[in-house]
Amino acid sequence: MNRALQTLGPIVAAGALALSAVSALAVEANQAQVSGHGNEPSLACTLKVVHEGNDAGVKSMVRITPSEAVAAARATGSGTLGAPKVENENGCVVYSVKKTANGQTVDVLVDAGNGKVLKQDASIQEDAQDEERESTTENERAEHTR
Repeated sequence: MNRALQTLGPIVAAGALALSAVSALAVEANQAQVSGHGNEPSLACTLKVVHEGNDAGVKSMVRITPSEAVAAARATGSGTLGAPKVENENGCVVYSVKKTANGQTVDVLVDAGNGKVLKQDASIQEDAQDEERESTTENERAEHTR
């Protein structure tokens, strides 16, 4: 009996350690989802969306005008600016203003509460290319099923 306990002791300890590690990873993954979207860092904004994924009331939360958002984006440098759009970005209410300069397009995220620029994201070209590829693939599938 003692021999059985001596053999099972390390196995039980290893199992408890593994369970603890899995629990810690699950908590970390949940915190990442709450603070942002996966690996995307959260933004330091003034207006937080309480229920992630529910964009219905986001527009009613803004405290600055679209003109103020464009002025903040313009202050980041020269370029052609698109129309500002209210969005839920990683749980923050922001104005997204597309800025094109020298063939590069960036997404300027302006805090919809105080008008400060939170982020300039040059990855929107990659996002647009991904969306275009997905759309093309969906269209090709639709043609094959006809």
